[in-house]
Amino acid sequence: MLYLQENFWQNVQEVWKKFRGHMENDEDDIIIATLCGGDDDEDGEAGKLDAKTKAACELTLKALSFKHKIPFSMTTKTSWARDNSEDSAVLYMRCILVNIFMKRIIGKNCLEKGGGQLAFTAAQAFVRQHGAAEYNFTCEQEDAAQGGDRRQQPGERDLWDIMDRWFTRNTLVLRDGEQGVLGQDCNVRKTRKGQVYGEHTVTELKNTVKEEIREMEQELEEAVQNILTKVKEAGGEDKSMDDILKEVKSGDSSSTSSPRDVPDARPPPPHPPRRPSTPRQSPGRTASPYPGKVGSGTGPETTPRPRPRPKPTNSAPSSPSPTPTPGNAAGHDGQAAKPVAAKPVAPKPVAKKPRELQDCQGDKLLEWRQKEIYVAQQYSEEQWKKVKKVLDEFKNYMQQGQQHMDAYGANCYNVGWDDLKEDGNYFIDQQVADVVRCRLMSVALWFANQNGIDGNEDTEVEKLRCEVANTFGHMLKKMYCPQQGTWDRGIEYAGITFKRMQSPGKDGQGALQGPVMDGKCNMCGYVGHKQNVEAVNLDIAHWLRGEGKMLDGIQHIDGSVPCTTKWAEYTKDKAKKHKVKRVDDTKIPKIKQDVEKIRTEAVKTIEKVIKVVQEKIKAVDGKATNSTMRIRPGPTAHEYACAHHNNTHTRGNSTPT
Repeated sequence: MLYLQENFWQNVQEVWKKFRGHMENDEDDIIIATLCGGDDDEDGEAGKLDAKTKAACELTLKALSFKHKIPFSMTTKTSWARDNSEDSAVLYMRCILVNIFMKRIIGKNCLEKGGGQLAFTAAQAFVRQHGAAEYNFTCEQEDAAQGGDRRQQPGERDLWDIMDRWFTRNTLVLRDGEQGVLGQDCNVRKTRKGQVYGEHTVTELKNTVKEEIREMEQELEEAVQNILTKVKEAGGEDKSMDDILKEVKSGDSSSTSSPRDVPDARPPPPHPPRRPSTPRQSPGRTASPYPGKVGSGTGPETTPRPRPRPKPTNSAPSSPSPTPTPGNAAGHDGQAAKPVAAKPVAPKPVAKKPRELQDCQGDKLLEWRQKEIYVAQQYSEEQWKKVKKVLDEFKNYMQQGQQHMDAYGANCYNVGWDDLKEDGNYFIDQQVADVVRCRLMSVALWFANQNGIDGNEDTEVEKLRCEVANTFGHMLKKMYCPQQGTWDRGIEYAGITFKRMQSPGKDGQGALQGPVMDGKCNMCGYVGHKQNVEAVNLDIAHWLRGEGKMLDGIQHIDGSVPCTTKWAEYTKDKAKKHKVKRVDDTKIPKIKQDVEKIRTEAVKTIEKVIKVVQEKIKAVDGKATNSTMRIRPGPTAHEYACAHHNNTHTRGNSTPT
């Protein structure tokens, strides 16, 4: 028994050392900062997080990554993120240490606000992916179980719901844990003028937290003492550490009862996209959608065996007919565009793509992305004429958008979308706004997929079409349904399914190819002119946003259906007869009305843009220039600096060089 105590103390010391080192390490800080909103809002720009909120998000997400062993990138070197050999005692200490940190340092009031909720939402996306992270609630078994809430099944609670219940169960006195070191307002030190230094806020907060972490030993000792007391009580009994921990888990506070269900309690945050759950195995056994998560129906103390990834339902892209005609569009009458469930395929060695055709970094929602910038060019008179011609084509194309959407947007109705990570997993819970974006972006991609002029190669025209389509998608993502929150989906999935439609045809007939399908045009731009996924053509974006007033058009569309409604809920009982997995377009008229409103508004906007371009052509003196400029978005959009069009700025640095 003495050996058991010494061994446990050794585990505690090792985990504590790892936790302190993890919170002081900046290895994944760039990725964490990106997940927490990117740039600080130093000047009060609407839609961005202020520095205080962002700092709280980063600290919370960093702590959660230790608890659940989240490797934010494939290059994560820390051993804790890849060590699968830790026993239940070590996992328990990971769990309780982070919870004490949340209670003492962050405080429940800060966790309930925007920064804390954003961190929990981001972490939830990782723990619900097979193999991405470890769902660790070894110190929260009661909080993760069903308890008195009849609406929840064991194992179905999200991370914040579990943490909220843990706070309630571990409230020793009135308002205990409500306020941490960050204070009631989640503030840090301020300047003499009372303004928070946005660029220094995170650094100051981290320094404060480092000091406070060193004072957590007392609460750590209390948690350890509970375990050692159980060890001593066990005496000579044949009890394993797992058995002892189970006793501690059910009584690690003064209140061992399940948290009460308060009717007016704050609802849990919106769920991030999740993988399709596996079907019911047998009466009384509900399969958990979270790999490795308790909730298989075998009891709250049993961790289910890992299950293989379920095959996605109706998620493979469907290919429309090469030349659809009104009334007979592929994917509309059920005769064509029939999806087939994707099957996992063992990786095979493939020839490396040419540098200019390699995959675009950031075309998946959870991939690391560089900070958003705008790239401005000074076009010559001849180039401006081509810009006008391309915009005119885009207007005409969008006017015919309805017939295109029925054919090209059929894949947007798929149940599972593999738009989050490059790991083969499919995710559900897409919302109405996501499907609307996907359908509209599918039309824009078909426009960009045309070859040159009259089918002949013309890289400059193809490049402009690509930029127009990407800018249109950027605006849909940033401005349509801004209340949706973090996971603005649809743009990426439209590109993923579109590229998969590529087909060489047969006997020279029915080929589906083009700049988008061939990989020349993607979210990072056109081949030979690649930039980061968040680089936007300033000229086109400026006109669409400013003179074109497209922002006003998109933002003021009053949809009949709330854009945050889950697609699965909205389309319930709206399947085609004899094709229960295909949505019947005739039963979702309100969605199609919203799409039509956006399309019509886009046409009006483009007409205004064309007039602006015509005026610009007259003002240009015809002198071509090769210089370009990079401009940071937002209130600093007038700060110019020279740069190459390929935009080779350093990772994570948004300041023009």
